[in-house]
Amino acid sequence: MSSRMLKRTIQAALLLGLCVVAAFLVSARGASAEGRHDEDRRDRAGRFEVDCTRDLSAPAFTCDGDLVGKAALTDVNHFGAFVGSDGSGGGCALSSSTDTLTARDGSTLTLSTHGLICFEATPGFAVRHNAYLIEGGTGRFAGALGTGTFTMSSENPAIQSLHIDGTVSVPED
Repeated sequence: MSSRMLKRTIQAALLLGLCVVAAFLVSARGASAEGRHDEDRRDRAGRFEVDCTRDLSAPAFTCDGDLVGKAALTDVNHFGAFVGSDGSGGGCALSSSTDTLTARDGSTLTLSTHGLICFEATPGFAVRHNAYLIEGGTGRFAGALGTGTFTMSSENPAIQSLHIDGTVSVPED
């Protein structure tokens, strides 16, 4: 095996390891948050799936999904340390974000994400794979908890797509 191939194999293993660690940390944090719930509380719990798109000239994503219906999402992403080349001429970096999903009635869900973003050599194309933790909410989402995956891609420099998939638990009124 050439040294270049070995280097790529090691980089790929490190990237996979970072993603597994990030997903574990978010999952463990979500499990400890669930333990803080009152014993007597009744929850509406279930699948949480949302699809969003955004033209980069718009201030927020336009979303539609389970539980939230039509909504807007603001994404504040922070780039972490550069991890390295991904072998295709692009590179990857650590990524974290705070995201607020606002339903039409003004109720919000706040998500914290951690993961990895990779940029292709093709200008404008990037993929971000993060795990998310619902940190809480307001209105009908007050006290919400949940975890899952948060995957974003840019198809070209002007359009972004986002898919959120996981679970959510919301206290009943």
